[in-house]
Amino acid sequence: MYPQIKLSDTMYLSMYSTFYVLAMVIAVVIVYLEVRRHKNLFKSGSNLLNEALQGAFWTILSGLIGSKILFILMNHAHDFLKHPVELITRSGGYVYYGAEISGILGLMIYLKIRKLPVLTSLDTGSIALAAAHGFGRIGCFMAGCCGGVPTDSPLGVCFPDNPHVAVHPTQLYETIPLLLFATVIWIYRKRIRVPGRITSLYLMTYGVIRFIIEVYRETAYPFGFLNISPNQYIATLQFCMGAVLFVITTKLASKHS
Repeated sequence: MYPQIKLSDTMYLSMYSTFYVLAMVIAVVIVYLEVRRHKNLFKSGSNLLNEALQGAFWTILSGLIGSKILFILMNHAHDFLKHPVELITRSGGYVYYGAEISGILGLMIYLKIRKLPVLTSLDTGSIALAAAHGFGRIGCFMAGCCGGVPTDSPLGVCFPDNPHVAVHPTQLYETIPLLLFATVIWIYRKRIRVPGRITSLYLMTYGVIRFIIEVYRETAYPFGFLNISPNQYIATLQFCMGAVLFVITTKLASKHS
C-alpha cells in the first residue's frame, strides 16, 4: 500500500485524497458529457459546462455534509452534545451512505430550482456516482482504510498498520463491480430510453453489492431485530427502492409506447 508518495523531504501526496479528487473530476466529466447529449432539455443559450459544474458542486457539497452527519450518528451520537465542534471539524470520518442519500437530495433540490428533468438527471448522476465511487475506493485501498476481516484466502492483503494479518480487500470488492457497472451502463446508455431506468438499476445493483460486502467488512456489526449491520438495512431499503422505481418506469414506458 502507498498511503503517501514522497515528493520532497517535507512534502507528501496523499493517495486517499488524490483518488477522491480524481473521482470528483471523473464524475464532473461524465455529467458534462451527458449534459451535452441532453442539451435539448436545457434553455436555449444555457452554459452547459456551468450547469454541469453547478449540479456537481451542490451534489458533492450536500453529500459531504450528509456523510459527516451519518458518521457521527452511527459512531459518536452519545458524544455529540459534549464535543460537537470537535466531531464536526475532525478530519476523516465519513460514511458513504450519508453522502449518497444527502447528495441525491441536494441534486434533486437543485434540479427543482433549475426546473430540469429529475429522472434523466438522476440517471446521469447514477453513472457518475458509480464511476466516482469505484475510483474513490481505490483511494481507500491505498490508504489502508475501510478494510475487511482477517482471511486465509489468496485474496487476502496485508496493510501497513498490521503487516502480519491478511484481510479481505473489501475496498477492491466494491471498486471492481462499480467500475464494471459504470462501464456497461456507459456503453449502452443511449439504448436505455426510459428515464429513471439507469437509476433503478444502480440502486438495485449497489444494494446487492454493499449487502454482500458488509459480511466481510471489519467495521460491520450486528444491529436490530435482523441482526445485520446498519449498512445492510440501508442496502436492503436501497434495493427495494430501486425495484419499485424499475416497476414504475416500466409502466410509464408501456403507457407511452
